[in-house]
Amino acid sequence: MTTCILSYNNLDGPILPEVRNLQQLNELHLSSNRLTGEIPDSLGQCQELEDIQIDQNLLTGNIPISLGNLKSLNILNLSYNNLWGVIPTAVANIQYLTQLDLSHNYLVGEIPINGVFANATAVALNSNMGLCGGVKDLHMPACSAVSWRIKWKVYLTILLIMVFFLDKG
Repeated sequence: MTTCILSYNNLDGPILPEVRNLQQLNELHLSSNRLTGEIPDSLGQCQELEDIQIDQNLLTGNIPISLGNLKSLNILNLSYNNLWGVIPTAVANIQYLTQLDLSHNYLVGEIPINGVFANATAVALNSNMGLCGGVKDLHMPACSAVSWRIKWKVYLTILLIMVFFLDKG
């Protein structure tokens, strides 16, 4: 088993795309550092990964869809970052995923109901104010008939109109 444990080391900067070269890596622990930037798509090329813990950093952007390629993944902890966007359905399709923590981010949209998401005790999603739906045991608000994307576009349009008219006045 190949493990990379670099948690609590004040590491800063991005996770480099060259992480894809760590083909034999089973565990990646980078928790509680000051990592910035996006989670590289190339992480999904590390087919042997079983445990990813990169919580408590300053990561931004979307959760890469490529993580769905990690068929051996058991644990995924991306909590306490600045991730946004929707939860990729590819994450729900990871067959052996038994623990998922996406809490304390800025995720939005409908929560998948299959895979690890079917077991509310295996998933942590708290403090993501834009999430809705999912299995009943997650106790999340129901998704409205109008999608969050449409609402966001409406709010953005109103804001831009207000800024335009305030600038002219």
